[in-house]
Amino acid sequence: MKNFYSIKFLFVLSFLATINSIGQTTLSPGDLMIFAANSDTSTLNEIGSEGEATEFAFILLKPITTGTQVYFTDFAYIDSSAPYFGKNENNGCDPGAGAQGDGMIKWTANSDLEAGTKVLIRFASGGTVATVGTVVSIVDTVVPGTSMFLSDAGDAIHVFQGSDDGAGLVTAATMISSYKFRDGWQDNLVECDNNSGRSEDPGTGFEFDAITNKPNDNSGYIGDFIGSVSTIQAKLLDIANYQITNGGAYSIDLTSETITLSNKDNNVVESNVKVFPNPAKDVINVRATNGILIEGLEVYNITGRLLKKQSEKMIDISGLSSGMYLLKVDTDRGGVIQKVVKQ
Repeated sequence: MKNFYSIKFLFVLSFLATINSIGQTTLSPGDLMIFAANSDTSTLNEIGSEGEATEFAFILLKPITTGTQVYFTDFAYIDSSAPYFGKNENNGCDPGAGAQGDGMIKWTANSDLEAGTKVLIRFASGGTVATVGTVVSIVDTVVPGTSMFLSDAGDAIHVFQGSDDGAGLVTAATMISSYKFRDGWQDNLVECDNNSGRSEDPGTGFEFDAITNKPNDNSGYIGDFIGSVSTIQAKLLDIANYQITNGGAYSIDLTSETITLSNKDNNVVESNVKVFPNPAKDVINVRATNGILIEGLEVYNITGRLLKKQSEKMIDISGLSSGMYLLKVDTDRGGVIQKVVKQ
């Protein structure tokens, strides 16, 4: 009887996950990464006639379908549960409290997009525009009144999928990646912290830190996009692959990249990596075939926070609470992510 209810429970979880994913692609940590950001306003990368703006650009490392939605915010990440992020007076803080220059948007893909697609989003006084897809504001900044505004005193841009309550508060969030510049990570922040540049580290393993010994208002990736997805992710996290400037916006290259090799590698890796047992009580084992070498395992919770890391072919999950987790398997051919259940 116990096994019957366990199977039924897992079926319900799978069914709900399928329903929630209809119309959009579910992204895992590292599937979308920001590769450039300008906090100095300019018209250098103007899309139409929106004028001067702050801006950032991201690249897809996984194909997505029409209707896929992704949130972006420069509010501080403060907790792995709701409301997840800081606030300003437009979504719950007292007048004058909170991060006045921070905001939140939701981007929606208006067509199927391939891995390697680059998207630029600009925050001008006349509105927010994107080169691909549509953008709606979830929470506006108080000053200057745009949907987001990157601070040249330092800022963090967080990427996640989830939901909001319609009043500017996030009710569910799976963290995907983050991009931090000029300032480091902080701890023990509160919802109405009034410093726009502060944030805690979400701990996904895909946080780029543009922290140098000089001001860095603007930064952009100058490396290549050759190799498996995990190789490209590592390059995007390496500050040595970036041009960092202060006092002039960075010219952002939006030429789409071809990442077909990495997609093929991922398919090969996924078909030759076995995770067992699943569900598991204490230990999860991973086996690879056809010459693929396992380089490490990482366990994340469903919000994308890294919980455990192991360089061997097994990982102990006995200390975790019962529930669903994400297991990332890194190999010499790239990485794959599988859902696992802790009993």
